[in-house]
Order: sequence, then structure tokens, then C-alpha cells
Amino acid sequence: MTVDLDALLSALKSDPVPRDAIRREVLTEDLLALPGQVARLAAHTDARFAEVGVALAQLANRMDQLTVRIDQLTERVDKLAGQMAELVAQVGTLAKAQQRMGGEVSRLVGAEYEAWALRTARPVARAVGAPPAQVHPISAVALDALLTAAEDADVLEPDAADDLALANGIFVWEPGEGSPPVYAVVEVSVTAKSGDVDRAVARANLLAKTGGTSRAVVLRDAVADDVALGMKAHHVGWQRVAPRHAMPMF
Repeated sequence: MTVDLDALLSALKSDPVPRDAIRREVLTEDLLALPGQVARLAAHTDARFAEVGVALAQLANRMDQLTVRIDQLTERVDKLAGQMAELVAQVGTLAKAQQRMGGEVSRLVGAEYEAWALRTARPVARAVGAPPAQVHPISAVALDALLTAAEDADVLEPDAADDLALANGIFVWEPGEGSPPVYAVVEVSVTAKSGDVDRAVARANLLAKTGGTSRAVVLRDAVADDVALGMKAHHVGWQRVAPRHAMPMF
């Protein structure tokens, strides 16, 4: 059977009914359904892209909010760092003030203990093995006269005489019966340290240059571990004097 292709093509172009009939005969159901599926897929893709766009916009908004919060947190951390620096400075100032106060209190305690230990001659007398009645502190006038005479005789340099005048105490033991006086150069410390012993010995040696006999004496409540041997080696007289009040701890 001969088919007039030109007439057929013209009919297909002008009439959709035969065109659809031939399409159904030639194409499979899957191919026929493909345009609809593509259209639906395109619509679904457009919808998903729209959802993704919304999600991205929301994410961008949240990122902006997070950036603002991070900036706020950074500002708070900076403020906290500044406050911590101020606190550290205040603690340092407080520590220095406490240290100064501790030093002042220690000096006051030392001065109070010195006055307490030297209130009578009895500890000094015991330290040198003398009867308390024969021992008394040298007066300021007598000490000044003694040191001035030693300077005038070139026995003591002025600095040495001034150092002797700084001793915590200088006592005189007068045995009587023509015996020469014995001078006790006293250092007072709540806890005797090597420096206290060294000062007492050095000042006693200076005083001995005036021609008299002198002894180094240390009055204390306690002795540092390395001091006892030094006192024994230098023949330092010593006597324990308990403080009038309990000593504060620093």
C-alpha cells in the first residue's frame, strides 16, 4: 500500500487528532509521559531552589545575629580583661600596703620589746654574771662624754662613735673594791639573728678601744638556728627575756 507522505504530513500538521493517534502508535507510554515528568521535575526543582533560597537567607540572618553576639561577647571580654587588670593592680597595691603595714607593726613590736627587755638591768646582769645591784645603764651624758673623749684622743673615728651611740643599750657593771668597770654593749631582738650578734660583738670591740673592758650581750626571746654557735664562739653573753605580750605572726 502506497502512502502519500506529503498528504500525511500535511494532515498531521493541521489536525492534532491524527497527530496524537500516530504519536501514541509510535511512542511508548514512558516517552509520552516524559514531557509531563520533566515539567513536574522543573516545577519541583524551582520549588526546592526557592526553599534553599529562603534557608540561605535565614542562615545569613542568623550569621549576622551571631556576628553581633560575638562582637558583644568580645566587648564584654575586653571589659572583663580591663576590670581584671584593675583588680590585679588593686591587689598589688593592697599587698604593698600590707607589707608596709607589716613592717611598721614589726618595728613597733621590736621597739616595744626592746623597751620591755631593757626596763631593768637584771637581764644584762645575768648575761654577764654580775649581781643586779652592781649593773646600771650608762646615762646619755656619760656615754656622750666617753665617746667625745675617745674621738678627741683619736681612739675612735666619728663614724665608729656614732655607731656605738646606736646600740640598743650600754650598761656599766661596777664591781667595786678598785676593780675597773665593765661595759655591756647590748643588742635586743625578739628572735636573735646573726646580724644582732655581729653588731653586739663589733660595738663591744669598738668600746674596748676606749680603754675599758667590754662585753657583747644579746637579749632575746628566741634564737635563730645558726646563731647559738656564733654567740658561743664570740663569748657573747645572752639572756632570754619573754615578751610582755604574745608576738604577732607575719
